[in-house]
Amino acid sequence: MRLSAVYLVGAALFITTAQAQTDEQVEACLYGGAEAGPATVEACDVVINAGDGPHLAEALNSRGAALITDQRLDEAIADFDQAEELGLATSQLYGNRARAYCGQGNVQAAIDDWLAANAASSAEQRRVTQQFLTDRGLYEGPIDGENNEAFQAAFVTFAEGQCPS
Repeated sequence: MRLSAVYLVGAALFITTAQAQTDEQVEACLYGGAEAGPATVEACDVVINAGDGPHLAEALNSRGAALITDQRLDEAIADFDQAEELGLATSQLYGNRARAYCGQGNVQAAIDDWLAANAASSAEQRRVTQQFLTDRGLYEGPIDGENNEAFQAAFVTFAEGQCPS
């Protein structure tokens, strides 16, 4: 009986330690930032390889963003595509994938994703972007957070200037 209790306590300690390491990896993956580069990729690899957890789509998005900094654009796009297939549809995901497409010189795919990012953004985020484009002389419409045609056209003009030809 005592030996069984020792095994149970040991197993509980092992599981708790493994969970803590997983939690640390999730935090490093999701909040380490793309600028952390290889460290973020490594942390996200652990989370992604753990399988179908609650953070899988976000981990794919984070790893993709970190892969962009290493110019591993095909891998980054594959991660973004998989995250989208898992149901992630955020402005961050579309913006990240747009940056990867832009880096490849795939201007139309980048524009499509930037427009999707814009549509997925909150009205407040769009107001900030409208002001940004107004300050650069690209948008003359209202700063109202609406995703109107003039705003989209200004956004496309700006996006075209961001991608290499």
